[in-house]
Amino acid sequence: MSAWVRRFACAPLHAWLVSRRAEYTYALYEGSLAEPGDPNPYAGRSLTLAMLWMRGYERMLRVRIDTGPAMQRYRQER
Repeated sequence: MSAWVRRFACAPLHAWLVSRRAEYTYALYEGSLAEPGDPNPYAGRSLTLAMLWMRGYERMLRVRIDTGPAMQRYRQER
C-alpha cells in the first residue's frame, strides 16, 4: 500500500480505492435501498459499516411505514 493511500485513509470498497467517507456513505445508502428482511452484508466485517447500514435500513422501514396505506388511513380518520 502506498504512502498516499495510507495518508488519505482510502478503503477498498470496489475494485478501486475510495475514501472511508465514500464507503460509509455507500453503506448508509445501501441500507436505505434494502428490502425488509435483507441480511446486513457488513455484519462481522466492520462494526461501523454494519451500524451505518442498519441506520439506512431503519430509515427505509420508517419511510415505508409512514407512507404506507395503513398510515394514510390512520391520518385521514384522525
